[in-house]
Amino acid sequence: MPSSGPASIASSRAGSTSLAPPLPSPHARFAPPVTIKNVQATNTVSFNGVSIKTKIDPSLPVSEVIRYLCLSGLKVQEPAALFALRDDTDELVTDDNLRKKIEQNTPLRLVSAPVIEAAEMVDKMMTRDDKVLKLALFSLQKYIKEPVFAEAFLGRDGLKELVEIISIATGNTLAYALVSLQSLMLLDYAWEIFDQEFVSRIADIIVQHANSINICRPAITILKRLVVSGQRAGGNKSSSSSAPLQGFEVVWAAMQQSPAFLSAVVQRIESADTTLALASMGLINSLLHHVPDALWEPFTAELHKLKVNKAVVRLMNSYRDDELSSSILEFQAHVVRMIYTRRRTPVSPETNGDQREALDGIWAAADLPDPIVGGRDWTKLGFESSTLRSDFEGQGLLGLDCLSAFAKKDPERFASLVLEQNSRSQERRCPVAKMSNEVVDVLADYWQIYSSGSTTATTTSYRPFLLTFERVHDLVTRFFMRMWNDSGATFADFERVSALTRSQVKSVMANENQLSWFELEREFLESDYRTIRERQLQELELEDDVLSKPPIRTLRTRLYRDAFQFVSQQRINCLLEGGWFMSASSTPPVASRRMSRETSRSSAQLSHSYRFLRLSPNRRFIHWVDSPQRSSILPGLDDLPDRVDLSLVTAAVTGQSIPSGALASSARPAPSPLSILLLSDDTPLLDVVAVDETQFSEWVDGIAFLRDEGVATTAQTNELVQTLTDLGVKIKLLDLAGEGVEIPQHIPAPIPPRNTAFFFADL
Repeated sequence: MPSSGPASIASSRAGSTSLAPPLPSPHARFAPPVTIKNVQATNTVSFNGVSIKTKIDPSLPVSEVIRYLCLSGLKVQEPAALFALRDDTDELVTDDNLRKKIEQNTPLRLVSAPVIEAAEMVDKMMTRDDKVLKLALFSLQKYIKEPVFAEAFLGRDGLKELVEIISIATGNTLAYALVSLQSLMLLDYAWEIFDQEFVSRIADIIVQHANSINICRPAITILKRLVVSGQRAGGNKSSSSSAPLQGFEVVWAAMQQSPAFLSAVVQRIESADTTLALASMGLINSLLHHVPDALWEPFTAELHKLKVNKAVVRLMNSYRDDELSSSILEFQAHVVRMIYTRRRTPVSPETNGDQREALDGIWAAADLPDPIVGGRDWTKLGFESSTLRSDFEGQGLLGLDCLSAFAKKDPERFASLVLEQNSRSQERRCPVAKMSNEVVDVLADYWQIYSSGSTTATTTSYRPFLLTFERVHDLVTRFFMRMWNDSGATFADFERVSALTRSQVKSVMANENQLSWFELEREFLESDYRTIRERQLQELELEDDVLSKPPIRTLRTRLYRDAFQFVSQQRINCLLEGGWFMSASSTPPVASRRMSRETSRSSAQLSHSYRFLRLSPNRRFIHWVDSPQRSSILPGLDDLPDRVDLSLVTAAVTGQSIPSGALASSARPAPSPLSILLLSDDTPLLDVVAVDETQFSEWVDGIAFLRDEGVATTAQTNELVQTLTDLGVKIKLLDLAGEGVEIPQHIPAPIPPRNTAFFFADL
């Protein structure tokens, strides 16, 4: 006979309990048995050594299920609010995953609620007993990822205790504490508790425990999180009015207090542990992305001193992991930005001590005597003037650095070269400084370093020699000098030798990611002049030499910037117009990550096959709506209830998601190359699959432009920019051909022909 109460609960002799929703009738206990079609298979629920079998209605909230279990089968006296359900892997049962647990007959356990567990956890952390503390922190790594537990943990001042433990702990205890803090930071809680002393402590941990992967990895990730979160400090959820301590400046201050910190991070790039190498690359990329203009030069100079480029080149040759490749390509894009910035930095030795010191080093390497009266005669080194500013006008600080590196790499060779040129007649001298700057221009032109958003910055292939720019410059400069000597060139032939060098660079380095340094040296140092000249002549037959003239290259640079700006605005306009996409599901590596509360959806929504996206007019949000089929969407945002804040997006990942329709049709569906996944750190925000390559290109690059990345990542966008640039150059050349031609106002009539016995032939 059914028992009285707010629900129909029946128990069998085997200890089976059936849970059903409250019956609407006040005489429920006299009602006949009710059949609930949502009731699923039997689950086992255990508590304090007692196990019962029960049938749970998946439409009930978890809180109701716990209340019924406490009142019926398990006979628990304490209030149901003090309990929660977990499965055999200790995963918390929530309203979002209850149905899945029921359908899979997952054994469940009635345990203390996260609020109680958090209070007990903080009490254990306050004991400072090593054994108790280590066990508590080991468990904390898992529980802290649950938002409910995290809120309760913070409410009990758990973060304060965790910070104090990190400040004094060592070994595994420190590793567990750092992992817990890393997970807590992903939830954007309580940033202002971190002071500069604590951030410096994290930096010191990386230096002191350089050989401990389990300690270095979370410590590096914590600092990366601090840097990245500096751009959206307003997202902090704490009620404190104090400003959160975040951003590049905080980590920069820690670098000043711990000089060995950045060196330790660079060394970790070559770690045998892929995750540690990935974390180190992530921190360096984040620092480069968020460094303010005022600190750009000292920070990049420090990286250059630590030879970070050399470490990344070795990483290129060691790993082909997808995630690492993405980080390497991101760093490669930052290198383009660094080279471009140095190229645009003017040389002013009168006001810049470092530049004056570099010039002193070049003069010393040339082994030229200092004049007793008057200034140095820089024309002996191949400069065109003694002020030097105009000589470096095109290549800037990059030209000075490359010449300095060329001179200092082998001072004896450099001094011999300068002496040899000065011993020749004026006409037959090769101007060394001009030659060095010309090689810089050749390499910058080959790698298309016209702007920080150049094509090389967006390539999906490795450019290892780009990361060793000065070393390649040294090699190509020696080649230039050899061609000058072998061809018997004079000063009037400078442009001809430059064109020959440009041709060799283009030919040899076409597949640079497949070349070894030994092969590159052989091509530049052992190749025969006649062979190179014959190949160049064949190339000139196929390509008009006018396009390689300096004025045309300058014109092309300007038109490239205009075309890039035009295409970026067109991509953003596509986002403002909106479009239909296919819904997607992340592949297992992404799906295993924690879904945020703002973006989690019930399993019923997975049946929606399409999703409409549109950028808001203020360009701050992407609004969207799910639908089982495509339909017309009115202008505006009224039909789009959901949205993603673009300021929260830290990465746009492509090619890792599966169209939702493929999940039902294939046992092992492959990820779509047209998928787009927006992430906030490791948290998925939006996951779709474009209907074609054009839409994919428009949205991927449009989102990149909105995030001020200044680069295009798809081949279609880059091809469009190149096409517009080529068309612009050709049109301008047509204009140039017609300049200065006077069109007469009146054309006199010609003399009539002597006879009219002619006709127009059909050709």
